[in-house]
Amino acid sequence: MLAGAALAVAAAVALLTPHVGNRTARRRRRPVGSHALAQGARARRDPLLGLPATPTGAVAGKELRTWLRDPWRSLEIRTAVWFATFLAAFLYVGTLGDVAGLFPFAPWAALAVAFMVGLGGTNLYGQDGTALWMLAVADSPATVRADVRGRQIAIVVAFGLPAVVLALALTALSGGWSHLVGVAAALVAMLGCGAGMSALFSVVGVSAGVDPAKRRNATDAGENPLLLQIGFWLSVVLAAPTLGLAVVTVTRAWEATTAVWWPGLLVTVGLLNGALVAWGLGRIAIAVLGARLPETFARVRYPGLRLAPGGTEAATGVAGGPAWAGALSDAAQKSYLDARAAKEKERAGRAS
Repeated sequence: MLAGAALAVAAAVALLTPHVGNRTARRRRRPVGSHALAQGARARRDPLLGLPATPTGAVAGKELRTWLRDPWRSLEIRTAVWFATFLAAFLYVGTLGDVAGLFPFAPWAALAVAFMVGLGGTNLYGQDGTALWMLAVADSPATVRADVRGRQIAIVVAFGLPAVVLALALTALSGGWSHLVGVAAALVAMLGCGAGMSALFSVVGVSAGVDPAKRRNATDAGENPLLLQIGFWLSVVLAAPTLGLAVVTVTRAWEATTAVWWPGLLVTVGLLNGALVAWGLGRIAIAVLGARLPETFARVRYPGLRLAPGGTEAATGVAGGPAWAGALSDAAQKSYLDARAAKEKERAGRAS
């Protein structure tokens, strides 16, 4: 415990020491993902990421750089990775306590990273702040579609790569190679479901935090308590078909799991599960954002604004996705405003 405390203090000192070398040093190469932005239609693909030189590729490149640079978003990725790492460490400690057979299940801890996709991406438009006006000015069905799909691609890559690396590392350390196919199927399904949830929740539950130019730390970004609670359970429900088959595979509860064709079937189900949810929820997000883009910008620009139930759809008669999406948007707005009022009341009480 003393050694752990000393290590934690040393790490905190190193992390809290100001360092601006990377920001002041001369850049020697083009930022990752920016080639599609700079070259436009003249380039076929971004040579750094392989992104197509299309609006969707440009959005994906911009989002990937944001996930690496923005303090709030990079904190979400690190939190997800550490969450999974500690789960694996817990299984290892349990194995040391003579709980036989726990550590080979360590690769399943990588699912914690995919689980955080739907939670960490519930407010992407709110985190962009008033920069959303650029999308509002360039409002068109093609622009909105490219923006939503580009964000989905970026969040899958941002969380998916660490999850895959962690799953392979834990498999090599624990020797749980028999679990790798089930982990891969569940990982793909949960990444796709999380990408769909992040797109939909970012539109219907946009919550204004501190504008990016005025932030002081990674906790200044806005959050929506209601959508966090819904997303916590919905991510498991949406990926249930794949997770159920993965559990059957691990427990060998069905004789067919020993067949040669079973691993291929399991991975195929995972791919279809994730792709259909990501596409379906993304399509709803595109419809809602296309119909309610002025309202979405108003929620970011004027954080305390309480809009009438139904929003833009009620005022203009333009349908923006299914009726439940509008009801969820109204409930999310109320939850955010109530949480904001409670936080301001607490802050005023401390000041007085």
